[in-house]
Amino acid sequence: GTEIEGGKVFPADEISEKCKRLGIKIAIVATPPQGAQQVAEALIKGGVLAIWNFSRALLNLPGDILVKDENLADTLTLLSHRVMEKAQSGSGGVE
Repeated sequence: GTEIEGGKVFPADEISEKCKRLGIKIAIVATPPQGAQQVAEALIKGGVLAIWNFSRALLNLPGDILVKDENLADTLTLLSHRVMEKAQSGSGGVE
Protein backbone atom coordinates (compact mmCIF):
# COMPACT_ATOMS: atom_id res chain seq x y z
CA GLY A 1 0.00 0.00 0.00
CA THR A 2 0.85 3.68 -0.23
CA GLU A 3 1.91 5.54 2.89
CA ILE A 4 0.27 8.89 3.67
CA GLU A 5 1.31 10.76 6.80
CA GLY A 6 2.38 7.56 8.52
CA GLY A 7 -0.71 5.53 7.63
CA LYS A 8 -0.95 2.87 4.96
CA VAL A 9 -3.60 3.19 2.25
CA PHE A 10 -4.45 0.05 0.30
CA PRO A 11 -6.31 -0.45 -2.98
CA ALA A 12 -10.08 -0.82 -2.61
CA ASP A 13 -10.04 -4.28 -4.19
CA GLU A 14 -8.09 -5.55 -1.12
CA ILE A 15 -10.70 -4.44 1.43
CA SER A 16 -12.40 -7.83 1.93
CA GLU A 17 -9.11 -9.65 2.46
CA LYS A 18 -7.79 -6.95 4.83
CA CYS A 19 -10.98 -7.06 6.92
CA LYS A 20 -10.77 -10.86 7.20
CA ARG A 21 -7.07 -10.86 8.06
CA LEU A 22 -7.39 -8.09 10.65
CA GLY A 23 -10.68 -9.31 12.14
CA ILE A 24 -12.45 -6.02 11.50
CA LYS A 25 -16.10 -6.11 12.62
CA ILE A 26 -17.10 -2.43 12.43
CA ALA A 27 -16.35 -0.19 9.44
CA ILE A 28 -17.03 3.34 8.26
CA VAL A 29 -18.24 4.04 4.73
CA ALA A 30 -17.44 7.60 3.66
CA THR A 31 -17.53 7.35 -0.12
CA PRO A 32 -19.50 9.15 -2.82
CA PRO A 33 -23.01 7.65 -2.92
CA GLN A 34 -22.45 5.84 -6.22
CA GLY A 35 -19.70 3.65 -4.72
CA ALA A 36 -21.10 3.07 -1.24
CA GLN A 37 -23.11 -0.10 -1.95
CA GLN A 38 -20.14 -1.84 -3.55
CA VAL A 39 -17.84 -0.85 -0.69
CA ALA A 40 -20.36 -2.02 1.93
CA GLU A 41 -20.77 -5.39 0.18
CA ALA A 42 -16.98 -5.85 0.09
CA LEU A 43 -16.78 -5.03 3.80
CA ILE A 44 -19.49 -7.59 4.61
CA LYS A 45 -17.70 -10.18 2.48
CA GLY A 46 -14.68 -9.53 4.69
CA GLY A 47 -16.64 -10.24 7.87
CA VAL A 48 -17.77 -6.75 8.90
CA LEU A 49 -20.95 -6.89 11.02
CA ALA A 50 -21.71 -3.17 11.46
CA ILE A 51 -21.35 -0.15 9.17
CA TRP A 52 -21.32 3.52 10.09
CA ASN A 53 -22.51 5.05 6.83
CA PHE A 54 -21.46 8.64 6.10
CA SER A 55 -22.25 8.37 2.38
CA ARG A 56 -25.58 9.78 1.25
CA ALA A 57 -26.53 6.38 -0.19
CA LEU A 58 -29.21 4.18 1.33
CA LEU A 59 -27.49 0.82 1.61
CA ASN A 60 -29.37 -2.36 0.75
CA LEU A 61 -27.75 -4.92 3.07
CA PRO A 62 -28.71 -8.19 4.76
CA GLY A 63 -30.91 -7.78 7.82
CA ASP A 64 -28.27 -9.08 10.22
CA ILE A 65 -25.85 -6.23 9.35
CA LEU A 66 -26.09 -3.23 11.66
CA VAL A 67 -26.12 0.11 9.83
CA LYS A 68 -26.10 3.62 11.27
CA ASP A 69 -26.68 6.28 8.63
CA GLU A 70 -25.27 9.74 9.25
CA ASN A 71 -26.08 12.88 7.31
CA LEU A 72 -23.45 15.51 7.98
CA ALA A 73 -25.39 18.23 6.15
CA ASP A 74 -28.44 17.69 8.37
CA THR A 75 -26.29 17.65 11.50
CA LEU A 76 -24.50 20.85 10.48
CA THR A 77 -27.86 22.54 9.83
CA LEU A 78 -29.13 21.46 13.25
CA LEU A 79 -26.01 22.76 14.98
CA SER A 80 -26.18 26.05 13.08
CA HIS A 81 -29.79 26.59 14.17
CA ARG A 82 -28.91 25.86 17.78
CA VAL A 83 -26.00 28.32 17.68
CA MET A 84 -28.29 31.00 16.22
CA GLU A 85 -30.91 30.34 18.92
CA LYS A 86 -28.28 30.66 21.63
CA ALA A 87 -26.97 33.89 20.13
CA GLN A 88 -30.48 35.37 19.93
CA SER A 89 -31.31 34.37 23.51
CA GLY A 90 -28.20 36.10 24.80
CA SER A 91 -26.73 32.90 26.19
CA GLY A 92 -23.01 32.94 25.61
CA GLY A 93 -22.35 29.21 25.85
CA VAL A 94 -23.19 26.48 23.39
CA GLU A 95 -24.36 23.12 24.76
